[in-house]
Amino acid sequence: MSDQGWCTIESDPGVFWEMISRFGIKGVEVEELFTMDDAELSRLGKVYGFIFLFKWKPELQQARETIPDADVFFAKQVVSNACATQAILNVLLNIPSLEIGPALTNFLSFSVGLDPMTRGEVIGQEVAVRMVHNSFARPATFTFEEKRKPKEEDDAYHFVGYVEKGGVVWELDGLQSGPVFVDCADQATWGVSALRAIRERVEAISRADVSGTGQGISFSLMALTEDRLPQLKAITDPAAAAAATGEITEIESRHAGWLNENIRRRHNYIPALVELFKALSDKGDLPAVIKETVERTRVKEAERTARKKKPAS
Repeated sequence: MSDQGWCTIESDPGVFWEMISRFGIKGVEVEELFTMDDAELSRLGKVYGFIFLFKWKPELQQARETIPDADVFFAKQVVSNACATQAILNVLLNIPSLEIGPALTNFLSFSVGLDPMTRGEVIGQEVAVRMVHNSFARPATFTFEEKRKPKEEDDAYHFVGYVEKGGVVWELDGLQSGPVFVDCADQATWGVSALRAIRERVEAISRADVSGTGQGISFSLMALTEDRLPQLKAITDPAAAAAATGEITEIESRHAGWLNENIRRRHNYIPALVELFKALSDKGDLPAVIKETVERTRVKEAERTARKKKPAS
């Protein structure tokens, strides 16, 4: 397995949106879903695909029946920690209407006729793709001569894509040998079939939870949708343009917020925090601050877990 130092990626719409943009793919918005009911689809508009995240456990992984000769772009994951990028490419390289930029266009042309394993190897060798992926690595606090080996109890998360192509809904799981047939559906109704399949997978994972408590199970679902901003800005009718102003402002504000959040993700706050801890320790305030911070973190994590468990409904 040729990992070449790929980092883990946070399941966050702002992270995925910037990654997609920097890959050279245009016209894609990212929406995080907190429910999986069919009514949610009407809010999303045109959906290119879904990316489902779940906590992966070896005992839950099983080979599924795949369609190896399907007319679908699919790359098997042979690169450690690359499943986020793998899911993005597996979904969006199946959308012929998208502008994907020269690098991915060349990659897509080159990969025609390659088997899924070889495609995965080629992705692992794409320096530009790896650089975008690794630009979201968390700043390292310290550098060790020997890389820490994963422990059995470490959490592992996996991304799986869902897309419609040729009147068929496909599940694109890089850990499988090929695309998995989900259902037959046209472009207008495929999202209903995809969400139903994801709900069934959530239920299956929950049933197989060895603890029987549901604790430690977490899911996330993002929709890759059409970016409405270019269309809204192209409106020439004065009345319609005025009506679209609010939505344009909201989208641009969301994008700006994501970019700012991603800058903060990349920034190394450790030196400043070390100095702050020294000052608090000198004043004797450090134990109280640590206790308060731990409690706030516990509450926020509980709230986030509760939101992420909602999609199973």
